[in-house]
Amino acid sequence: MTLAPQPSYQQACGFQGDAIPPSPLVAKIARLASHMSFEISPHDIAELEMARDAIPPESSIAITWCPEDSDDQRVDVVNRIRRAGFVPLPHVAARALQDERALSMLLDRCHAADVREILLRDGKFEPEGEFETVLELLVRLRSDRFGLTGIGLWAYAGGRESMATELLDARLDAKLAVAQEAGLSPYVVTQCEFDAAPVLAWIERFRARGTRFPSA
Repeated sequence: MTLAPQPSYQQACGFQGDAIPPSPLVAKIARLASHMSFEISPHDIAELEMARDAIPPESSIAITWCPEDSDDQRVDVVNRIRRAGFVPLPHVAARALQDERALSMLLDRCHAADVREILLRDGKFEPEGEFETVLELLVRLRSDRFGLTGIGLWAYAGGRESMATELLDARLDAKLAVAQEAGLSPYVVTQCEFDAAPVLAWIERFRARGTRFPSA
């Protein structure tokens, strides 16, 4: 039995050759993709360097917080991302920090490595020091102290099983207010979702509360 040849992905979508047909949907996707950022594990930095030519210069590269890494390793990854022509955006997990001194030491080193933005999140583990939430950490930050021009705050568009939606929204609003008061230029980053419905519902709630901070 001879199997009929299967169409390529481009043919199945109606593309001619390598060209993408012009359409409003494709144009919208292209606009969104032109501002996309990337995220890597610190242990994938070599792969990022290999793929450098395929990534637009000055793209933001978020760096996952790995509890087993040292600050030396985190700063090394930041420097390698900067040398590759990208903008490092390190995650900082509040629950992984012992105290304010540990926070200051890490952010001082990030500032020396020309880090201008960080992404704050609680961390998915028990607190190792005095911080249990990002809110507790935020009250210790000031924009003029570590040279930060922006700060990303983690949100859960799809919700969390351990917390009511209303409480999640209230905590996010509180973090945004504290960060803005500190002059930290906050914005919101949601976790990856493959279902559009919860993301759209989250955006609707976000806007209905009168929140006017950038979100991604």
